[in-house]
Amino acid sequence: MATTAETKQFIRKVRIEQDRRNALKFETIANLADFKTKLNGIEAGAQVNVIENISIDGTNQTVTEKGVALNLSAYAKKSDVAASVRVKGTVANFAALPANAEVGDMYHITAAGGTDENGVAIKAGDNVVKTATGWDNFGGTTDLSNYVQKDGTKVLSTNDFTDAYKQKIDDLETAVNTDFTDADLTYIFADEV
Repeated sequence: MATTAETKQFIRKVRIEQDRRNALKFETIANLADFKTKLNGIEAGAQVNVIENISIDGTNQTVTEKGVALNLSAYAKKSDVAASVRVKGTVANFAALPANAEVGDMYHITAAGGTDENGVAIKAGDNVVKTATGWDNFGGTTDLSNYVQKDGTKVLSTNDFTDAYKQKIDDLETAVNTDFTDADLTYIFADEV
């Protein structure tokens, strides 16, 4: 059997729990009322799922309710770009290009000769593409045989450094620890003054 003190303690705990539940209930009701007020405010001024403006490259598009009709016909599709040039093979020379080639067909030319639709001479190694009006040279290899080749021992093929400049450098090296006079500087830089 519970003592009077234990019973009072139990009753106190029950009242505390009831007070806590009542406070929570009141807080929930207050929050619910506040939430309903907020929802009513949103409903009154809200635009649900409305697109107001869409532009492509600065041009406004027509917006109809929740949809937008985009006219992209002026833009190339990936499939259009991928199919614009088709590598077809190699021919001996420009004259050997097939007469029945389609626009976008590309051929590699092995021997020089002929000109494209723009009057550009065809060189060995060029690639040409069939256009609506003829053949266009897409370029090919560039002959670098007239350029200096690095051989590991020198970087220039000729000595463009004159003996007079070499002497001036030698004179500078011997005078590194010497104070220069205006006359010395005039001598050293005589050609530049």
